[in-house]
Amino acid sequence: MLHFDLETRGVLELKKCGSHSYSMHPHTDVWCLCYYDSDTDTFGTWTPSDPVPEVFQEPMETFCAWNAQFERNIHQNILVPRYGFEPIDVYQWEDTAAWARQLGLPSSLAKSAIALGFPVDDQKDREGTQLMLRMARPRHFTDRGIPVWWEDEERLARLIEYCEQDVRVEVNIRRQLRETCRKIPNLSEA
Repeated sequence: MLHFDLETRGVLELKKCGSHSYSMHPHTDVWCLCYYDSDTDTFGTWTPSDPVPEVFQEPMETFCAWNAQFERNIHQNILVPRYGFEPIDVYQWEDTAAWARQLGLPSSLAKSAIALGFPVDDQKDREGTQLMLRMARPRHFTDRGIPVWWEDEERLARLIEYCEQDVRVEVNIRRQLRETCRKIPNLSEA
């Protein structure tokens, strides 16, 4: 099973246009992809200047993400055609956020983590969220309408750290949800 999270940038407002339209826009791109391979218990990070990670070249059974529709659209519409990632069948995706919401947890990754008792550094999370939101939008546009991004090593390193933390939190939430679901009696046996 492969868990992953993406940090992206674009000129469209994601909340207004939805993840499909956002992923189809030519100015939308990926800053980084952070992942955890549960088969090998390893974490990794990819940026557009890197080759496609081996774990994305091998057939995996399941790909997990928090609000997986976003990752699925970015993967299908940007990572596959622009960067040479292998396609992932729609049936291979698992959405940890949907699973959490079915069990009455908040839709926010951080709020679900808090509800499950995981330690979350609110200040660090807020700073990371602010950085992610800033880097997701252009710094400004040139006279020709070309977006200029917040591209510097320090910001990108901090964004990757934020993305890696989101993967760790998602993995821990999924593990907790799996344990919780094992404790719920199967209604079909009642």
